[in-house]
Amino acid sequence: MSRSANEDALNSLKRALALNPALGAANFLAGVIYLDMGQDQQALSSLEHCRGNDEYAVECEHSRGDALHNLGRLKEAEAAYKKGLQQAGHDPQMESKLGYVEVRLGVQAGFLRMQNAIAALPLGAELHERLIKAYMAAGMLPEAAAAAEQFAATLVHPKTILRAAAIRAHLKQDEQARKIIEHGLEFFPQSVELQQVRAELAARAYAAGTGQ
Repeated sequence: MSRSANEDALNSLKRALALNPALGAANFLAGVIYLDMGQDQQALSSLEHCRGNDEYAVECEHSRGDALHNLGRLKEAEAAYKKGLQQAGHDPQMESKLGYVEVRLGVQAGFLRMQNAIAALPLGAELHERLIKAYMAAGMLPEAAAAAEQFAATLVHPKTILRAAAIRAHLKQDEQARKIIEHGLEFFPQSVELQQVRAELAARAYAAGTGQ
C-alpha cells in the first residue's frame, strides 16, 4: 500500500478508535499499517490493544514479532513468534522468522527450523532469502552457497542464479560459479547480466592461467 493510502486508512481507523478504543479489528489493522510504514513502536502500541482478541491472536503475535525484531528486541520477538506458533499450530513463514531470530540469538537449531519451513513451503522466496541471510550473518558461507543454489534451482530466475554464483565466486570457487552461470544461460540465454558474469569469470580464469 502506498504511504498516502496507509495514512488515509490510519485516519479512518483513528476515528473508529476514538469512538471505541477497545475495537480489536481497528487496533489490529492500525498495527499492521504502522508496521508497513516502518513505525514499529506505534505498531506495538496498537497491537497491544488486540492481544486478548482470539480472532486476531495469531496474526497479532506474528506482527508483534516482526515489530520487535525490527526494533532489535530479539528475545521478545522470539517469545511473540513462539506464542503465535502455539496458537497457529503450523505456519512456515512464522517458523522461518522464529528460526532466524534464534540464529541471531546464537541458537543453532534455528537453521533446522528455517530448513523445515522451506520444506513445508518450497516456493516461499522469503524463506529461502532468510536462510541464506542467516548463514551469511553466521559466517557460514559454504552453507549459504548451498542454500542459494537450492533457491536458484527451486525458483529459476537470473537474480537467484546470480546470487548463487556470487557466493561461490566469493569463496574463490570460480569453476562452480561458472557452471551455475552456464546452467542459468540455458534458461535465460538473452540475460545481459548472466553473460557479463560469464565473461568476468572467463577473464579471471584466463588471468589466473597466464599468471597475470
